[in-house]
Amino acid sequence: MGCVLIYFFGDSHTKGMGNQIADDYTHIPYSVRLAKLLNTDYVMLAELGLSLNESVDTLIKNLNKIQKDDLVIFQFQTLLNCRYRFDNSGEKFNWKEMDEVKNISLEDKNLILDFYTKFSSCISKEEVDKVYFIFDYLKSKGVRCKTLYWCNMDYYVDSEYNISIDDIKYIENYCKDNVSTVPLSIKDEVGYDDNHLSNPMNEIIAEQIYKKVL
Repeated sequence: MGCVLIYFFGDSHTKGMGNQIADDYTHIPYSVRLAKLLNTDYVMLAELGLSLNESVDTLIKNLNKIQKDDLVIFQFQTLLNCRYRFDNSGEKFNWKEMDEVKNISLEDKNLILDFYTKFSSCISKEEVDKVYFIFDYLKSKGVRCKTLYWCNMDYYVDSEYNISIDDIKYIENYCKDNVSTVPLSIKDEVGYDDNHLSNPMNEIIAEQIYKKVL
């Protein structure tokens, strides 16, 4: 079954790193490869470092552009994963800054971080639920919708929209546990210190997703 246009939402795993890692290396994500396999134009609305709630906002802002027979692919990521790596000035945030807080025991520090992690996971699940509600609406308009759980999150919501590969829920888990014929990460592929999936691995993921969206 063909589609008119593909809309991609997510973070760097979907956007790809391009030439940001090194001038002599171009990172091409599964999304670009999938569009080529489907011989279909695409709209890339994923961004590097985009948090889950910002991806959901981007989806909502573009609802009026998505038309019947289009394909929407939304890659889930956690709220904690991206949004709280950097503060408003762009400075990198470090959880180890808790070590500098005085008069708080190590046990209390761990409790604070554990609470925040659980809190952000709850917010993330609410954002995931929003995506499914939006997809129900888009489906009623004749739009095809698919989701990808990229990394091992603290929850998984069963849905007709989810893409799993060989019944494995998380893309990274599939790659780590089931594919040994190609380098796993960019670091394994060319030696640069980056843990995004390698180009050959992205090609395999694209081929697997292609089978699911035909």
